[in-house]
Amino acid sequence: MPVAYSGKPIVHESLRADTAANTIADLHAVLLAAGWQVNRALTGGWVYDVTSPQITHYACRVLVQDDINYKIDNPSADLYNFRSVVIKFYNVDESVSSFDHQIKTNGTYTSFQSVAGRCQLFISVVGADGHGWSSFAGGIPFVPIYSGSCTEGLTPPVIVDLWWTNGGSQFGFDWRSQFDCYACMSYYLNGVVVIAPDNNNISPDNGYVALVPLIATNVFSHSQVPWPTITYSSHKPLVIDAMVVWGWQLRGQLWDAFLLTAAGGLDVPHTYTDDYGGATFNVATQVWHSNTYSSLVLILEVFSSGAGNVAY
Repeated sequence: MPVAYSGKPIVHESLRADTAANTIADLHAVLLAAGWQVNRALTGGWVYDVTSPQITHYACRVLVQDDINYKIDNPSADLYNFRSVVIKFYNVDESVSSFDHQIKTNGTYTSFQSVAGRCQLFISVVGADGHGWSSFAGGIPFVPIYSGSCTEGLTPPVIVDLWWTNGGSQFGFDWRSQFDCYACMSYYLNGVVVIAPDNNNISPDNGYVALVPLIATNVFSHSQVPWPTITYSSHKPLVIDAMVVWGWQLRGQLWDAFLLTAAGGLDVPHTYTDDYGGATFNVATQVWHSNTYSSLVLILEVFSSGAGNVAY
């Protein structure tokens, strides 16, 4: 399958959502198990060092903190007035930061589900799309290796560090709901961040963070006429790379994930078989978003009968 396998632990766990403290405690255990490193403790939260598993170790920092203490530490922060957990990405020296993403922890939801890898995190409510401050996603993508015959005559881009975030908003303009994000998202490259605020009047044509479904027309603009999905003759969807774009340029690929070229059942589990590095193994997955043209499928575990977690 067209997957950027990280070869690192993938942690899929439930998080309590009744209080910010419980959500943070559960998430802390998940992130440590996924290989995130504690940079420092905060009152009501943590700051983590996150590093890509690539040879070029792209890195960032991530803050997770309850809303009350976050407001004390950041008096100018523009948060919604309900109990929540704030998730925020920074560059390594913390001079540049993302949108203030909030997920509700005031009893509206019973629990969240999380999928965490070495350098990416997905949080959602089972069976619900991204509305109502119920989801978050962020991470450092896999970056193509710019070498070999494919780069002849080209000048490869210089990439020092990069990351993306979306969700944690009242609107469903994130990857839990659809493949394009045109509000409540951030993308960062080489010291420069672009943030789209929590505003449902922002144009979807602005080139914000998106995945790339296989489609026969431009569906990033909502004024376009709907078009049939691209599938095999049997009507089964194709499996394609989960490419990450912003500024209308390809920036990388999600780790341990892929896209289907048609809608699937939200949160429905499925086991696929793949062949990678000379080994045939099974892949446990779950659909993390589903709309007309695409389903984002997250890998939850890589395993093979009698062989253990071959990718780990």
